[in-house]
Amino acid sequence: MPFPKEYLNEIRNRLSVSSVVSKKVKLNKRGKEYLGLSPFNVEKTPSFTVNDNEGFYKCFSSGEFGDIFTFIMKTEGLSFPEAVEKLALEAGLEVFKNTQEDNRILNHKKLLYNAVECATTFFQNELFGFSGKHAKKYLLDRGITEGVIRKFRLGFAPKGNNLKFELIKKFPEKILVEAKLLGIPTDGRDSFDFFRNRIMFPIFDFNGKPIAFGGRVIDNGQPKYLNSPETTLFSKGSLLYGYNLARETAFNQKEFIVTEGYMDVLSMVSKGKTNVVASLGTALTEMQIKRLWKTVPEPTLCFDGDKAGRKAALRVAERILPVLKPGYSINFTLLPSGKDPDDIVKEGGVGEMNNLISNSLSLCEVIWNNKVEGRSLDTPERRAAVKSELKNLIDTIENKDVHSEYKWYMNEQYYNYFRNNKKNVSQGEIPPNSVMPVDSVRDIRHRILISTLINHPELLDYIEERIGVMQFENSVLNQIRQEILKIISKNNKVDRLLIREHFVNSDLGTEFDKLISKDLYVHAAFARPEATLEEAKEGWDDTHYLCQIEGLKSHIKDASGDFVEDPSIASFERFRQLFDEGKNSFDN
Repeated sequence: MPFPKEYLNEIRNRLSVSSVVSKKVKLNKRGKEYLGLSPFNVEKTPSFTVNDNEGFYKCFSSGEFGDIFTFIMKTEGLSFPEAVEKLALEAGLEVFKNTQEDNRILNHKKLLYNAVECATTFFQNELFGFSGKHAKKYLLDRGITEGVIRKFRLGFAPKGNNLKFELIKKFPEKILVEAKLLGIPTDGRDSFDFFRNRIMFPIFDFNGKPIAFGGRVIDNGQPKYLNSPETTLFSKGSLLYGYNLARETAFNQKEFIVTEGYMDVLSMVSKGKTNVVASLGTALTEMQIKRLWKTVPEPTLCFDGDKAGRKAALRVAERILPVLKPGYSINFTLLPSGKDPDDIVKEGGVGEMNNLISNSLSLCEVIWNNKVEGRSLDTPERRAAVKSELKNLIDTIENKDVHSEYKWYMNEQYYNYFRNNKKNVSQGEIPPNSVMPVDSVRDIRHRILISTLINHPELLDYIEERIGVMQFENSVLNQIRQEILKIISKNNKVDRLLIREHFVNSDLGTEFDKLISKDLYVHAAFARPEATLEEAKEGWDDTHYLCQIEGLKSHIKDASGDFVEDPSIASFERFRQLFDEGKNSFDN
């Protein structure tokens, strides 16, 4: 059965080659392509490549070449119609059956496409005609070159119903209304041009066909921008302005810049930066992000650096967290307050914009900064609120590996932040001391754990298993730990005085006194006798977690070094087991 070209292109647009192939072949990124072992031949050295930008795969060992349809046919033994049906369902499309109704829908869409194409041509001619001379001058004065004007097919919608009078000769009125080229008054009057006296920005689908418009007034009229309502052809949450023109450059440069407006894109392209798109006036959606990821694994979003811009960045960040996957994320460029990319390139050129982009923040940095900036975090309750908010966000991440890494990162950020900010010193962390050696930090943490148990022996039931298996590098500290555990286990009722009496006249007395000194409590308020049991419990947990992190890092580093010196199966297995053990520990 013949399938319409438009239908097949829609499937290709929704499914990248790598997403289809990776279900059968393990792929690794290599430059602009993906590389894997051939599914057609047995081979030890990978010769199978996938190029998402070009939309094909190539197997050099067998000579096989094709697109997503060919791949499914070759690997699953399906006919072309069967492969199309399978991939259509995977892409979330209705299966095309070539019925009378399917063909009616297809022909109807073609009519809508043709209407929007004719409208685009009409607006273009108006811009370069007498009625559009003031609009063209406006664009040129804004720094938009004539080459860019033609490339993006910019136009002008004159006053009155000129478009209606032109297109009604070729299309039924209902088609023009459905395409949102004409509006219908609620009082029953005749239809009218939807766009009037506006500079017109055609919005293209991923195949470069115009499907909708944005219109900007050039006088004091309102609204400043008017966009086409959604239609059969146009869904603003799935498209990006300028994507069809920027995709190739972005792929080659491995960089996609996302702005908020049409003029930002046009201004930057006029200055030579052609890997730029806009989000059509809405917060970036999941579908738009996935579209960007097909071209670049870490696109960069530009936001105003003021309070509103940072909040907008956080909303996008929170929306993207659930769909994160290994190797794919987003970055954020926070612009000087009150300025957009158009302003930046006008004042400082593309070089200034590139400088800002090079200092962009990662997704995890944006989330962290938004949670701590401008907040007073000087009480356990306020700090606990931050931890809870971060945990709730991290728990939305569906990919278990990304979830684990985010959990690890945010915990480290949390404790490092309070360690380096005196007024926000977190219970359980080391005060600022940039020259303190790692061993010293680790020793202090171990002392904090023991000190907390001394002052709160009732914690033992809760921490017994963990502290029982811990081994401290300080042998004296190990002795004290073992003695404390014996005292608590042998006595039904134990308090800190009883423990102290045990050590006061022993060989360990001097070292024990250090564990209950005020100097140590500077590092950990929760270890003090007057702290509540709940504070002691939480602080002990946090400090123990930090010890785990340091221990894991140390072991993994040693195992990695051993593998480099001795690349045997045994040394690799030791490294892998340590890594997996650590991940499992932090996930629980």
